[in-house]
Amino acid sequence: MTLIGAPIAVYLFFRDRSIERQDRINEVYRRSSDRYAGFLGLMLSHTDTGVYLHGDDEDLPTDLDRRRSILFEIVTQMLEDAYLVYERSPNGQRKQQWAGWLAYIRMYCAHTPYIAWWEARIGDVETAKEGASSYDLGFETLMFEELRKAKRQIIVDAAPVL
Repeated sequence: MTLIGAPIAVYLFFRDRSIERQDRINEVYRRSSDRYAGFLGLMLSHTDTGVYLHGDDEDLPTDLDRRRSILFEIVTQMLEDAYLVYERSPNGQRKQQWAGWLAYIRMYCAHTPYIAWWEARIGDVETAKEGASSYDLGFETLMFEELRKAKRQIIVDAAPVL
């Protein structure tokens, strides 16, 4: 029994330490993400200050364009947070929640102004390279894939029927 029990105990000990370490990393990320969301909220209230500099946002012609850009940044950060929490989770309930978030991602990716917002930062989504954005690489890959699908569907939908 000891021959089997000891390796199992060692494995469980190291697994628990790994989980605790990942939980600490996730907590630091959540706190940082919350602070960034608060900053974006402030920038939404003060678009005229020119403090929010993300890509070419400082050159946006109207206050409405700057506010839209900030709101798209907020929703994208929220989607990235959901990706990091739910998509990678082995938990069955979280996988079900991820399905809802994925539907929300697809809804936004099909929104033409949202596609344009992404393309203002990374260029054409069809040719975007890994690491083109400041988001998590896994999330970025998912977004590029969904944006490409949505953009192609918009083109198909706009094509004249013969």
